[in-house]
Amino acid sequence: MDSNISRKPLWTIPWGFSEGFIIAFGLLLVSFGLEIIFPFSNVSKPHFPNSLYFLIGFGIFIFLTSFFFRSNSIVKWLSSVNSAIPAITYFVFVVLLIGIIPQSNHHSHLGIFSSLLNSWVFFFSFIFLLLTLGFATISRLFPISWKNFVFFLNHFGLWFCLAAGFFGAPDKQEAVMIVNRGDLVWYGNNDKGIKVELPIAIELLDFTAEFYQPKLAILSDEIFTSNNEYDLSSSPEVLIDNIIVQVEKYLPKAFFVDSAFINASGVPFSSHAVYVKVFNKNYLLITKGWLSTPSKVSNAHHINLPDGRNLKLLPPEPKYFGSSIKVYSKVSESVKVARVEVNKPFIIDGWWVYQHSYDNLAGNESSYSGFRVVKDPWMYAVYFGFVLMIIGVSLLLFTQSFKTK
Repeated sequence: MDSNISRKPLWTIPWGFSEGFIIAFGLLLVSFGLEIIFPFSNVSKPHFPNSLYFLIGFGIFIFLTSFFFRSNSIVKWLSSVNSAIPAITYFVFVVLLIGIIPQSNHHSHLGIFSSLLNSWVFFFSFIFLLLTLGFATISRLFPISWKNFVFFLNHFGLWFCLAAGFFGAPDKQEAVMIVNRGDLVWYGNNDKGIKVELPIAIELLDFTAEFYQPKLAILSDEIFTSNNEYDLSSSPEVLIDNIIVQVEKYLPKAFFVDSAFINASGVPFSSHAVYVKVFNKNYLLITKGWLSTPSKVSNAHHINLPDGRNLKLLPPEPKYFGSSIKVYSKVSESVKVARVEVNKPFIIDGWWVYQHSYDNLAGNESSYSGFRVVKDPWMYAVYFGFVLMIIGVSLLLFTQSFKTK
């Protein structure tokens, strides 16, 4: 290669990767500065139907600019890989920051870094990405061909997915409702902890929870548990680190009286309890006593080992929990009875009702059930974008398969 060949000066048409990364870095600096002076959270976000107008207007702007100014150098650059790579890199960098730094809707010592998703930093990176993706998509509309059609479906589906999710975000409503047994609740707390009235009400008819057996563990600077499965009711010998725990008695429902636990079947707010003997690996007795999980009416019981560590009975993990509810809607003036379980929401008038929480200490006797209610009218638009991408990918695979044959 001739060493006398000089590199193309910056900002000389046509632009390349260098100009793209400089623009991306400039946008990053500007967005941080703007976020300090005028936070993005203070900007009023458009709601439907204005959000729809913004999306349509943004799409029309890209289409008309790309169509009527396709010979323009900047439009050509925005349609090329020379802008796409910097835009993707810029956006991925911001997303990585969001993933690495704990995000919160409330004030944090991390400042603007704690709410990047609702900042000019994310906004600028996202718009830059949408512009490059949009111009690249429109640039392949003509000439009309099968290859260009498949490319358009894939890229327009992705663009529509991202754009619908972004412009529709302000229209998403979400709240957590805490409903006591027998109560009828019309309100919930949004992500900022503010109580809001909702167009649906929930009455809790019943709550049910099932749990796995609790596990034995040694706690110190780290947690030690057994590598083997065991059934507490079968009086197992459990090897945990360097000790052997012999389970003498297991009470899935127990109540502490005087210095021991008694069977408390049918008694609310009871706890799990085991009576154990602890041996070293040579089967020399170290200690013995009761272990229990915490409950609404009693603290957990543990055993202090001679080496300073604690032998504990960990709280049982939930196997299943769900609620029978009656849902009232102001919009449709309907009343429906449903069973809401984890990963099995109930839908009414566009509202998705998810099982969210319960009183962990009370377990199956929890007096309340928590529900997360979500309404996202743009969700089906996002799904439409996914469908276009799936069709595009399917056609691409079909085309490649046909060529191979």
